[in-house]
Formats: sequence, structure tokens, C-alpha cells
Amino acid sequence: WEITNAIGNDAPSAQWNWDPDPGADYSSMLTSPPFNADMMTEGRIWLDFDLALEDRNATGDEEMLVEVYDGMVWHTVATFDNADGSFDFTANHVEITDYALEGVFMVRFNATGLNSFDVINWNVDHICVYRTCDAPFNLTGEYLWNSGDEFGAMINWEAEAPTGGGGTEELIYDNGVATGAYSYNGYTMSTHMSPAGPCQVLELKFYTTIQAGDNSFNAQMFDWAGSQPGTTELFNQSMTAVDEDWVSLDISGSNVEVDGDFMVGFGSINATTFLGYDAGLDNGRSWDYDNAGGWAAWNEAYLIRAVVQYPDGRIAEIGAGISDDQVTLTPGFSLTAHGRDYTDVVTVDPQDNRSAGRTLDHFNVFRSPDGEDNYALIGTTAAEEGVTDYSYFDTDVEIATYCYKVTAVYMSETDECESDFALTPDESQDFVCVFVTAIDDPLALSTIVYPNPARDQVTISSSQEMTRIMVLNYVGQLVLDSEVNQSKVVLNTSDYESGIYLVRIETENGVVTKRFAIAR
Repeated sequence: WEITNAIGNDAPSAQWNWDPDPGADYSSMLTSPPFNADMMTEGRIWLDFDLALEDRNATGDEEMLVEVYDGMVWHTVATFDNADGSFDFTANHVEITDYALEGVFMVRFNATGLNSFDVINWNVDHICVYRTCDAPFNLTGEYLWNSGDEFGAMINWEAEAPTGGGGTEELIYDNGVATGAYSYNGYTMSTHMSPAGPCQVLELKFYTTIQAGDNSFNAQMFDWAGSQPGTTELFNQSMTAVDEDWVSLDISGSNVEVDGDFMVGFGSINATTFLGYDAGLDNGRSWDYDNAGGWAAWNEAYLIRAVVQYPDGRIAEIGAGISDDQVTLTPGFSLTAHGRDYTDVVTVDPQDNRSAGRTLDHFNVFRSPDGEDNYALIGTTAAEEGVTDYSYFDTDVEIATYCYKVTAVYMSETDECESDFALTPDESQDFVCVFVTAIDDPLALSTIVYPNPARDQVTISSSQEMTRIMVLNYVGQLVLDSEVNQSKVVLNTSDYESGIYLVRIETENGVVTKRFAIAR
């Protein structure tokens, strides 16, 4: 590898050249220094780069591997070869979140193949590693006039609905890596689970592998006794393991409910059924039970997970937060009997949930009096579970043109990430401008429904006297039909279920339909 001033997009660029010839079955790497993202819990991490190839013989055997190191294993995230010969610089945009977020990671470009003479050089340029958080979208703005002292700019936008409303948890206790697997006949290898609060346990998951013979084990649950596992068994059922894969058990019909922390265990009952573990991770949550009243802490992370449901219906995966097909078996992965020597085990504090409190928290609204770059924060709007449509009514205005921008803010106990500005529906601008006139403009949308989202009441204001108000829920059912003779109405929505509603507002001069959301 070298820096060349002859080639680039624009020059210079990093170049791997076949000369001097590294020989057959070669591998030559350009590796980054470590990136520290161990406190980052929000958003997505990306790797961008431009790649070009000057080829000699289009064999398809010469490759450029783009790889990410997650602290344990190098993962290939993109592969290029010389099957189609030379190509000019092409831009590449690769998400590496699964291997980079909440850890220390590295990236590398690995020129490898069977015969380096078949290529002349690979060139890499504009290498960039960065983070983004999902931005709001469909940003719009409109002037609203209700009366001489009630007018302003209504700013509307959409966002992906938060799935947990500030409390949903996906607890991550392992890194999706298995360095080996244990049998431990007569003992229960267990993981300490910490849900957000009282919940029902729906499903238990174990990463297993097997040898010829009896492949059964017991899925067990125990209580947590304050500072260590308890001996009260909450659940026990026989399961059959599979080879190098996850096996799960639906226990929703057993109505297993817990008030707080609990244990999930792999009850080993033979020498031919194994539970995956990670020798490189001591998460402070692994315990072994002798099934005679004795618990002992262990210093390797077991690959055990659970799915729980909270009273409000939220579902969270407790244990790993890494999809089932992402477990990596390290070189040297082996099946062994669990050791019985605990003398060198030092108890450590339990590892926190890697995605604790991860959520879309709120939106920031910015305003500029002239549309230039002097935007200032003027307010916030809280994000609500299940809500996708939001608005902000700015009444602190005079007769002038105002421009607005909106961002989304994601927060956890250790991290905060603010998104890029929301784009307009045609994605041409990241701002909207509103001309405030302080007069009744019949061409403007002069009816306002606020707050949005709402809880116990919704105010409907119009520049004209309203004669009838109809409210329909998201499936088209009529919720309210009321005749009115006023320009401002307050609806009692305390009995409305969470969701999106349509309100049809009739006046002597026409009909207006608006949307509002109820969030609980």
C-alpha cells in the first residue's frame, strides 16, 4: 500500500500495487486506527469510500475486501473483484452499525487473491466514517389566522413512530460472538435479566450446539434475590437443542410474570448438548446453579436471551439485541465440559443494557427571520409512542416572512444524537418559509387543531364560525358528531384511544378536514 499523487478522485489516493509481487494466495491490508464509539447508543454508523481498479486479466479471483473489526472478529461488509475488469472510481456507502455502535472498532481494506499479476492496482479515496440519526421528513409550513390576536405559522412534519415511548428496552448482554460451547451436566448455566419493570416473559432463547447422543436440556427460570440469584424456580421445561443455532421456546401460555430482575438458565442434563459462550466478555451476568441451593458467578458471557412484554403491551428482547443470524463463531470454537474451578472468578458489576432507554425523545424547531443561516432554536415538541405526525404553532410573530427547520433528537443514558434537518415532501429543501400577514386569508388553511399530538383535550380554532364537527377514528368509525355555532371548540378526548383521528369541520363557506393524534 502507498499514497499516490498520480491517481485519485481527485488525486492523491491510497493505492495497492501488484509490484512488488506478494506471491500467490496473498493478503495485504490497509488498516485504520481504532475508533471509540463505546458510549454511542443512538443512530447508525456508516463507512463511505470511493474505489477504482486498474486490471490486467479479468479472472474474478482477485478481490478487495472491506472489513470491520468489532473488538473480537473481522467482519466482511463489502466485496469487490476483477471479474469484469477495470472500473473507474465508484462511490460506496456501507452501514457498519452492527459492528461499530457501542464499541471500539477498526476498518480495513484487504487486497487478496490467487495471483496479484492479474491486477495492476486498486485505489481507495475519500474514506469517511461517520454517524447519522434518522431525520424527520415531509416538512411543510402554512400561515394560520384565527382572529386579530391569534395568528401565526403552523409547521408540520412526519417521523418514524417511536416503538416504546421512552421506556422500551432492548437489553444487550452479549456481543453476538461465541468462542466455544459448554456442557455442564447437573448444573444450570444462567444469565441475569433486568427488564424495565414488571412484565410477562413470552419467550426464552438459547444458542446451542450438539454432538451425537441425547440433545435435550431444561429451560429454567429463577427469581432474583436482591444481590444474587434466588432458588425459587419460576419455570422448567425440557427442550431439544440444535447444532450451532438459536433454539427458542414460547412460554406465553404459561403466564410467567415477574416484578423485576430474574434468571434464565440452560439446565445441562447430559454431556452431548452445549450452550454457547463468549470467553472474551465478562458481563457480570453469568451464574451457575448446582440445583441444590448453591449459586456461583462465572466470568464468561452465556448466549441466553428472553422476550418480555410490559403491561402497556410493549415487547422488548432482553439479552442481546443482535439478530439470530449474526452470531459469529471465532477461530478455535470448541465444545468442552464446563470447568468447576471458581477460585479465580472475580465478581464484576453487571453490564448495563447496551441500548438502555434508546428512543426518539423530541424534536427541535428552529426559526430564521430572513431565511439566511441565522436559525435559532425557538421550541421543542415531544415524541410520542405510535405517533408519526407532528406540528408546532408559532404565534410569536409579526408581519414578516419566517423560515423554519426541524431536527429529531435521540437520547439514552450515555448518548444524544441530533439528526439532520427535515426535508420538504419533494426533498428539495431542508426548510420551509411562511409569510405572516396578520389578516384573514381565505386561501390559507385557516383552521387549526392543537395540540397535536394531544392527550385529554383538543382545541379546534377557525377563522370562520363552525357549524358542525365530526370526528372519525383511523378505521372510519364515527366518534363524535356535534352541531356548533362558534369559532373555537374544545373537545374532551380523555376517553379516546391512542391513534390517528380525522376531524371534519363544516362552515357556511365550506368544509375543512384535519388530522390529529392521541398519545397515551
